[in-house]
Amino acid sequence: MAFFPNLFLGQAYFDGDLLMDYGPFQEFLRENIFQGHFPLWNPDLLGGNPMAANPVAMAFYPPLYFCLLFPLPLAFGIFYFLHGFVALWGTHRWLAQWGASPTACRLGAVAFAFSGFFWSEIVHPNLLATYAWMPWFFLALEALVKKPRPSRAFLLGLVLALMFLAGHSQALLGPLYAGPFYFLFRIFTTDNPWRRVVPRFSGWSWAAGLFPVFLLALLPILAFLIPEYEFVSLTDRFGQSKDYLNYNAPFFIQPSRVWQFLFPSPLFDQTGKALPLETANLGYLGVWMPFFSVAAFRAKDRRLPLLALGLAFFSFLTALGPAFPLHRWLCDWAPGFSLFRAPYRYIYLYDFFGAALMALGYDGIFGTKDVKIQRTWLRAGLLYALVLGALGLSALSGPLHWAEFTALGLGAVYLWLKNRRRGREPVLQNFLFCGAFILPLLFSGWLCGTSRWGAASCFDYEKNLPDLSRLREIVGHNRVLVGDGIPYPIHLTFGPSILVPLPTNVTMALGMRNMLGYDLSLAQREKLHQLPLSTFTRLMAVQGYVTGGSAKKVPGYHLEHWASLNGCFADRPMNFLFSPGQVRVFNNEDQEWKAMIQGSVDPEKTVFFSKTPDQGRTPSLDSGPVSFKYSWVKDQPDQESFQVSLEREHWVVFSEMVYPGWKAWLDGRPAPLETADALLRALWCPAGSHLVEFRYEPVWWKPILGGLCLWLFGALVFWFSRDKWDQLWIRRVFRPGGRQRG
Repeated sequence: MAFFPNLFLGQAYFDGDLLMDYGPFQEFLRENIFQGHFPLWNPDLLGGNPMAANPVAMAFYPPLYFCLLFPLPLAFGIFYFLHGFVALWGTHRWLAQWGASPTACRLGAVAFAFSGFFWSEIVHPNLLATYAWMPWFFLALEALVKKPRPSRAFLLGLVLALMFLAGHSQALLGPLYAGPFYFLFRIFTTDNPWRRVVPRFSGWSWAAGLFPVFLLALLPILAFLIPEYEFVSLTDRFGQSKDYLNYNAPFFIQPSRVWQFLFPSPLFDQTGKALPLETANLGYLGVWMPFFSVAAFRAKDRRLPLLALGLAFFSFLTALGPAFPLHRWLCDWAPGFSLFRAPYRYIYLYDFFGAALMALGYDGIFGTKDVKIQRTWLRAGLLYALVLGALGLSALSGPLHWAEFTALGLGAVYLWLKNRRRGREPVLQNFLFCGAFILPLLFSGWLCGTSRWGAASCFDYEKNLPDLSRLREIVGHNRVLVGDGIPYPIHLTFGPSILVPLPTNVTMALGMRNMLGYDLSLAQREKLHQLPLSTFTRLMAVQGYVTGGSAKKVPGYHLEHWASLNGCFADRPMNFLFSPGQVRVFNNEDQEWKAMIQGSVDPEKTVFFSKTPDQGRTPSLDSGPVSFKYSWVKDQPDQESFQVSLEREHWVVFSEMVYPGWKAWLDGRPAPLETADALLRALWCPAGSHLVEFRYEPVWWKPILGGLCLWLFGALVFWFSRDKWDQLWIRRVFRPGGRQRG
């Protein structure tokens, strides 16, 4: 039901980062994979950026590749369906390990899988994937507590690796902190082998025997961690002010909006206009959540409810950000928290353990054999529905929350029928159960989620905006600046057609090099905006820029007015390669940038070096013009080839970003690369005609590729022989006659 329109009716979610970021990235990855090529580099965004190292690409997340077998809109629908199912199944199994009844397991599973967090982060598939695997992480911990085995330690590491490879580190931070606490709490509050063995000195070797297997399963994270760390360290992500209020504090759940945990607010009005983002929607678990949470403490053993309440409350306080001092303390002292913005996202642990409280509360009411106590709680539920409904009707206006009020009414009838205990009522009770506790979660997502449904064609960028084809023909191999205000049509499933701003990353899906974009940007690239416009356009081979508003005339460019956009294009084809006659060498990079920023410098006539090139090829400061010609031979994401012809030996500068891993070959022989003009590639070329080839071959790629193959082989060998490994470990630990017999 949740994703029927996506899977069978040709509808697709499109709002926010789906259309702007994830759609173009997944289309770029899909096209390259279908061509038999795994793209490590993306030349079509921000002048050139790493691709596989980008968290948005999710290039190392295995489940993504099944989805990419289908057209992009359907691929997103399948992605949501699979991860919704993963979240449901994992939560159901985890709650069953806690001893919850089947009905309570279903209630908790649906509450978690279709919580406000799920629907609010549907525009961030990598975060959603990490969220969906969270129940399996705690299920693996629970299994390891109750029955320690190497195979279970392996499963724990494998789930954690999948969560990391999904690509959203902030969504992983909460489980990494809550996981050890949960593990230790369960060890010391349940009767398990750990309590009988670990306190002994030899028990540490018993526990350490599981650790290598856990690390074996965790090794794939290096495939993404190494390139991601290299990329992020070279971006402007942490070049911003790390002041708490400016970096860590924005985007938090406002305490005055906590009522949305029970009555979520839509983010779009009836005309399709976006309303202010209400982050408190993320805490929605159904309107009956407080009632069942209180009932969870009716059980004699209150340790599980206390554990769930403690972790949920900690998550809630952290999500309040600057409204509660805990978050600032975490950013100052706890590793990892200072790296992320948007504290409202830490509410995911509240949703997870809040769903567990609901399941425990359901069993606390209906699992008791004391009819008198059960009827007391059922009457309390009727009173809860009456009071909350009255408060909601008096405080909230309009029909926006009809689903919640309907849920209160159906829930009250459900409790009333359970109280009567008539013989012919179970079928009706099942329908009422769904209507009161399950369907409202779906309706809240459809009505209050961060994205609406639109036609699948919303991801057909070229068809919706035909001028993009014309733009691609004009730009060719050179670059373009895609500006603001370009209208992009969207056909809503429910409502009129609307116009949204054209996603600037659309150039990725169309094979156009864009100097702008919406993504992490290399720190060196950001300095380009300090250059004079004439220097910037020539240095980066900008053939033109387009905008939805009025275009400003630039010297050497002419204006054109098209149907859906306005452009300003160069009067001549811009050179992607140039061989400047004048060479200037500085003592450091700061002096180089200062010289480039001051005055109008023509990159085709002057090349700048921050130091003397290693190969010592430094002609006189002004050797005069160089007769120079070039042509493209190959243009692929990770490989480029040029045919270059010079009348005499000299420097050739390529309008491509310098980044670790790019290597050059001259006529088939390796050639040393230099950094010219602060961020471009430069190569010393002899006179005559030569083939220059660039390939992106980072030092980590072959070891990662080989390591993944070895890991897969080792993991398969271990998994298919896991029973033997478990028995071997058991015989080693619980050896006959030893201290650890048990």
